[in-house]
Amino acid sequence: MWASNPMAFFIHCTKCGASQRTPTRLPAGRRLTCAVCNRPFTTVAAAQSEGDDIPNAEIVDDEPEPERRSRRRRREDDEDERPRSHRKLKEAAARQRVSPALYVGVGLGGFGLLLLIGVLIYFATRDSSKPAGSDLLAHAPNDAILLSGYDLDELSGNDAFRRALERRAPPDLVELDRAGLRTADLSRVLVARTANNGHTCAVRFKTAPDQTKYLQAPTSGKNYAQFISLAGNYKFGYFADNKTLVLADKEPAIQALREKGKTTFTGDLQTRVDKVRGPVWRASGRLRSADVERIGNADDGFSLRVGPTVGTAAWLVMDGRMADVRFELDFENAGQAKQAVATLKGAFLLQRSTNELGQLILREGTDPSDAADIRLGYQNADVTDDGARVTAKLRLPASEAIRAVGSARN
Repeated sequence: MWASNPMAFFIHCTKCGASQRTPTRLPAGRRLTCAVCNRPFTTVAAAQSEGDDIPNAEIVDDEPEPERRSRRRRREDDEDERPRSHRKLKEAAARQRVSPALYVGVGLGGFGLLLLIGVLIYFATRDSSKPAGSDLLAHAPNDAILLSGYDLDELSGNDAFRRALERRAPPDLVELDRAGLRTADLSRVLVARTANNGHTCAVRFKTAPDQTKYLQAPTSGKNYAQFISLAGNYKFGYFADNKTLVLADKEPAIQALREKGKTTFTGDLQTRVDKVRGPVWRASGRLRSADVERIGNADDGFSLRVGPTVGTAAWLVMDGRMADVRFELDFENAGQAKQAVATLKGAFLLQRSTNELGQLILREGTDPSDAADIRLGYQNADVTDDGARVTAKLRLPASEAIRAVGSARN
């Protein structure tokens, strides 16, 4: 209780209306507790005391409300101006409260994005992989005019192409099979034809074979031997390593292979070798009329005879049971290219020929269910010329795609 003070002041409770004393004049906005009803209230105004019998008010908050709001704003401003390290600690504490599930979700999302990017890169670059026989090119003769490559591992990994090889393999592989080199035992094949020394081949076995099964003992003073074969054109050979067998049909050709250093093709042929892609491909450099005759026609009658060229490339890229087939031919001038376009279109027209019942004339080894796709593929073939260059694009079933690339002659 305060002592009697004539200068005391009184206020009225806004809850019950009771008068109460205070030692000083309180401005409006102070919070007090009523001595009568015990409820807090905010002062409105204060007046000079009327007597000593008025109870004393208990001051709960002696700071005016406007000043209290101002102090709260200053405290918030100070919080923003604290050193950055304090804010970082506060942010780190907030991160610790993040649900672990969120981190898992973010991680899975990032992995999915990387996987998608990888898939897109694969589909964008799969047509730019090196040729099937690229690692065997070191065993090709320098005077080669035509090269053919087969990646049997890749082909056998696709059911449609594996069955196509079983039904009817390209002439190059048939010749090897006749010579005792089973396709099922081989991983890759490179066949080369030369202008003067006949033809050679290099084969990569899946596993190291018994070399005595394929080669006789070398003749004294020679680093090659006779090839053991009951049939076929290859007569001589040597093992470049425990899995790679190199063969030739003539002794001068095998001698040249053994004595040559780094493989150096003519510029025209090397350009086409760098161009071709996929598990089945064929590339040739500049051909003369005599070279075209020496190479001859394909065994199954499919021939793209468009005359001597500066260089040609043919290849396929597998896509399920189908394949995208590409031809690219270069000529001396635009006039020759125009003639080649007409020749190619005529050849493709012949390939989609029908009999009187409207059915495609199927060749041996062709799956009858592929008839419609073969017809459609040749019908929709895109043949164009750009200056002295001719390109052709087709989409064919497995068996016909292999045949088209492996049988092309020009």
